[in-house]
Amino acid sequence: MVFGLMRRYLRRFRYSVSVSPTTTTTYYARGEGGCATPGSCGSITVMVNACGFVISGNIKWEHDGSTGVKDVIVALTGDQTGSVTTPLGGDYTLAITSGSNFTVTPGKSINKLNGVTVADATAIQQHLANITPIASAYKQVAADVNKSNSISTLDATVINQSLLGNPAALAQFKTSWRFVPTTHTMLIPPWGFPEKRTYMGLSSSQTNQDFFGIKTGDIVSAYANPANLGSDPALALRLPNQPLETGETVDVQVRSTPWNDLSALQLALGFDPARLEFLGIQPVLNSPIPLDAGNFGLYRVERGEIRLVWSKAEGLDLPEGAPLFRIQFRVLENGGYLNEALWLDPEVLPAWAYSAALKEYAVDLHFDGVSGTVDADETKRYRLLPNRPNPFSTETTIAFDLPGACAARLRIIDLTGRELWCLEKSYPAGYNAERLLFDALTATGVLYCELTTPFGTLSRRLVRMAR
Repeated sequence: MVFGLMRRYLRRFRYSVSVSPTTTTTYYARGEGGCATPGSCGSITVMVNACGFVISGNIKWEHDGSTGVKDVIVALTGDQTGSVTTPLGGDYTLAITSGSNFTVTPGKSINKLNGVTVADATAIQQHLANITPIASAYKQVAADVNKSNSISTLDATVINQSLLGNPAALAQFKTSWRFVPTTHTMLIPPWGFPEKRTYMGLSSSQTNQDFFGIKTGDIVSAYANPANLGSDPALALRLPNQPLETGETVDVQVRSTPWNDLSALQLALGFDPARLEFLGIQPVLNSPIPLDAGNFGLYRVERGEIRLVWSKAEGLDLPEGAPLFRIQFRVLENGGYLNEALWLDPEVLPAWAYSAALKEYAVDLHFDGVSGTVDADETKRYRLLPNRPNPFSTETTIAFDLPGACAARLRIIDLTGRELWCLEKSYPAGYNAERLLFDALTATGVLYCELTTPFGTLSRRLVRMAR
């Protein structure tokens, strides 16, 4: 009875209690005997916290001042700790329930090479050579990939080696993004800029606590604009289209077509490790591009992956047929020609060439005919490439080249011809890829992928391992 009266009393007066920031109030109930000692007749102690507040803002890309930065972890430290992750728009809200002293620090370390190309290394080299200084304080921060509070040749080297797949170089990318409060005025040089917001004695909500995000390593933005390519010709690399005979060594010399003002080049060559055994790759002494072993990434060559990354502050001219480098393979599987077992692999590293003005151009492989003359049809080849990875367990990627846009059907079948998976859709001309998930597929062992188009039917063997 006593506590029922107390609850009714509290309900009646619950809005009349004013506390700041935290108050503890004890209510007593008198019984018929008149006692008022807590515990003897009964009491209720109520702790009332002050209403909470928030710290909120937006993380936006410094390049345009409006695009939100996704997947930023905004950490709250101080009297209260916690974190939130930004959505696509870059907004964040941190709810404060206790305390008054806080620090807000954004961070993002995933996808370090997103937006980074060999042109960014060239931009750093041109800055150091005083050919084209980096005028933006934000872009100077982006150029400092190893966070040494300086821009040096090491930063360009880290970019090139990271694009080559060098794990040690990628570790020198100290972070994917850096952040600065939008209220800070950036100076040149920008070193020592704040990377967090600090609050002391806070007692109310703080809105518009925005940050600019700076993508580490991303100095040149022209790569992202397809209009820059227009109808410009692609840089063509010429290779002899040799027949493949088991046990023979294939010596592939890569030569250039005429090109003016080449300042940077990046590409990945893929090859079929079931058909070709990699023996080595060497620069050519009289090459117009001064390549050395450091320009080649062989970190995953056993999977059929060769990377090339080169950059220079000044542009160079390539004459017709100039030798660039040589690759040697041993043929493991008889039949067919080199163009069926060697290709550009944009899934590993997009193939781009850059002028000294950092204008971007596509790169193509042109295979010469067996007789030594250029076969125009070789540039419009139809092939089903080896899936990656292979063997696989739950997922793999199937890629193929089409001579022209068309409808295509991809199927996975077992040794008996039973269809396990099928996809039919239209594809553009050129390189295409489909990522396959096999979580619901129970079949293991040797399977086959079949590609059917108006150009014919191709098939390749897959190996699926049990999980």
